[in-house]
Amino acid sequence: MTRTRKLLIALIAAICLLWAARLTQIAQQKRAAGEQAAPAAQQVAVSTQAPQAVVPAQDAAASTQAAQPQQQGAAQPQKQIYAAPEHQLTAPKLSAPQPAAAPLQAKLDILNQILASGNDNDPRLDTAFNDMTQEEKRALESKYAALPREQHNQRGTIVYLLGRDPRTKADWDFLSETAAEPPCQGLRSCDSAEDLPNDHRDIGIELTLSYPSMMALRQAENAVKRGNSAGMAVVRAAAESSSRVVSEEAKRFLKTHSGR
Repeated sequence: MTRTRKLLIALIAAICLLWAARLTQIAQQKRAAGEQAAPAAQQVAVSTQAPQAVVPAQDAAASTQAAQPQQQGAAQPQKQIYAAPEHQLTAPKLSAPQPAAAPLQAKLDILNQILASGNDNDPRLDTAFNDMTQEEKRALESKYAALPREQHNQRGTIVYLLGRDPRTKADWDFLSETAAEPPCQGLRSCDSAEDLPNDHRDIGIELTLSYPSMMALRQAENAVKRGNSAGMAVVRAAAESSSRVVSEEAKRFLKTHSGR
């Protein structure tokens, strides 16, 4: 009995040791599991917080400065002022629209420029005065009458323009009257021949003194050559001119175009 009892006690003791070791192992496992669960719980707690936007350093500084008045209590919140781009700060300078020049005034402006330059070969003479209206022609006639008679070249330029395309009776009457004008007596003054040299009958001087009349005659001759017989009235008026060079040229043309 004693031997059997001892074996039982030893067996029980061994079982107790095994259970003790097993319980110790279970306790260690639980402790280890608890240590692993703690960081996970912290991560879960962090993830449950509202996400915060990442603020750049400059914006964070501005936010910190803007938050300072609120922390002070009595101070009013500051308004953040942003500098506008330079092109927005400067108002654009808009020039007032200039009214377009009327056709008549535009032609007169060009004419004045050409007369002032003295260049009777200006190409605008053949481009800027095409298809003139009667109003424009009468305006040029007024300009012609307003110029001093001593401005032979300028007056002749206007006659050239008005004689390019005569159509109405008024157009032809102007050319006839111009062709019959008496020539100037002198280069400096149409009323005095004192500045003329002794050989004042020189053809060049006479042409200069009668330049507007000769231009009217030439334009009438060109019209006749184009088949417009209305130009013959201007030629006949020129034939009666007191200018020798104008009268002789007109009579020569009448002889060669008598059938027109």
